[in-house]
Amino acid sequence: MPRHFKILLMKNKSLIQVMLRCSGLMLLFLFTQLSVKSQLSQNMRVNLYRINGAGVTTLMDGNLTDYDDSYSNEVDMMDAWKMNNFGENFGIRRSDINLVVERRKQITFTDTTFLRMWNMQKTTYQLRIVTKNLNSPGLIAFIEDSYLNSAMAVGLNDTSYYSFTVNYDAGSFALNRFRIIFLNNLIAAALPVRFTGINLFGNNKDIRVDWKVENELSINNYSIEHSMNGRDFIAIKNISPIGAESSKIYSDNIKDLEPGKHFFRIRAESFNGRNDFSSVAMINTALKSNGISVYPNPVLNKTMMLHSINLEPGKYTLELINNLAQHVDIGTVMISSSQSIQTIRLPDIIQPGIYRLRIKGRDQYLFVQTISVN
Repeated sequence: MPRHFKILLMKNKSLIQVMLRCSGLMLLFLFTQLSVKSQLSQNMRVNLYRINGAGVTTLMDGNLTDYDDSYSNEVDMMDAWKMNNFGENFGIRRSDINLVVERRKQITFTDTTFLRMWNMQKTTYQLRIVTKNLNSPGLIAFIEDSYLNSAMAVGLNDTSYYSFTVNYDAGSFALNRFRIIFLNNLIAAALPVRFTGINLFGNNKDIRVDWKVENELSINNYSIEHSMNGRDFIAIKNISPIGAESSKIYSDNIKDLEPGKHFFRIRAESFNGRNDFSSVAMINTALKSNGISVYPNPVLNKTMMLHSINLEPGKYTLELINNLAQHVDIGTVMISSSQSIQTIRLPDIIQPGIYRLRIKGRDQYLFVQTISVN
């Protein structure tokens, strides 16, 4: 090393040590700030998992939304456009652009994240919605499923799980099936209840009434109303709501009905006196000593024998209902005699599990039985 450099280094040794020390402190400060920023950051990650027959989940795709007032709500260079996967795709749709990362201003009431999915398989999936530091006074969030016409509450600093099935119905794999909405809980409580389904199950004189609602925060009481002609209804039972913010399924039994057609609907009475009504459902209890049985049960190799007794001749459709209240059509049968035995092959999309088998005729729903598919 040249002599003048050595002299310069010796004269400035203390200065260099101070500079290095300051540089280290500066780096430490920067890393500390980045760590604090990371701990305080607000974001939402939505991951898509495929579930196999053994219940094992495999991550297929996902997306991320970061929230900070330094970002813009317009699509810009801070956002990341989504590249297509060979398999399933699950992104965010904004301004006709698919994103894998969206950076937006902090969440406000009525904010909505429009999710986008494509290249889906006919199988069961799970969404994992991981939120971080989204808590805000009065803020609540839901994931909406347009295919099932239902909604589920999403935690704001937690992991929420939503399972769903894709089948041969186009609505089940619609690009815009899901969205996540943010609301003011005071506004949500003032919204009217929404009925998303009413079903009747049973044979002969004893039946079960199921109904599904969304946003029942304002409901004081449910009434099961009955009619013999479909026009004049009277309340026969009252049910107290639990006050769910998301979707909720209620069920109640009605016994000792006279033979004939029976019509039912649900009336929801709000705290402010408003009444909302479900659609009308009908069941025919005129058939005596009738029914359907399935064997073997559990069903093996997705093949079952359907034994019908004393059903009116005609065309019947069969469907399975899983524990998520999802319906899958499994075919139609023609019944032309008082007793009939037919072989039914279940679709390949039916996963092992417990199901309710329901048969639909020209003017009736008959709940048959619970079956197990191995």
